[in-house]
Amino acid sequence: MSFYDVIRLQSLYWNLRQHIFLIGILVLVSVIMSRSRKIPFIRVMAFDLALFYLLLVIEATVLARTSSETVMIEAELFWSWKTVIRYHDWILLKENVLNILMLMPIGLMVPFICDRKVGFWSGLLLGSFISFGIEISQLLFKRGLFEWDDIIHNALGCMVGVLIGNLGIRLWRKRNTGLYI
Repeated sequence: MSFYDVIRLQSLYWNLRQHIFLIGILVLVSVIMSRSRKIPFIRVMAFDLALFYLLLVIEATVLARTSSETVMIEAELFWSWKTVIRYHDWILLKENVLNILMLMPIGLMVPFICDRKVGFWSGLLLGSFISFGIEISQLLFKRGLFEWDDIIHNALGCMVGVLIGNLGIRLWRKRNTGLYI
């Protein structure tokens, strides 16, 4: 299933009022951030994009799923990679790669939000924190499979996003000031 199909199918669960509420929150946050202090436009936009994307991820991974009757947990570490290698499960490989890519956009925005280079450990911790929150929500609301592999994949994706974002902020600074940071 393509990314477009996922967004299209997931957005069926949202009504117009919820979309307007989400956009209103983002506009309110932008106004507060830009008026309260002199924050560069790029930082406000990066924050808005990261927040909007995070809300979409939470909606797609927790809120739009149907509840099951039982709690589903996969406690074995790297079970998905073992299955991919042992049974050549290409669909599971695709899921692993998509889980790595899922939090990469948030990691990409972090250096722009902070307006400086960010350590890759910070990206790994942020990705772990966000992913753990998603997995715990799935566990508590019985909406999906809690698995350690997802936390690892998401954290790695956020870390890679931070590294790419560091390159982006460096190029942004060079383009706008002529100096590398």
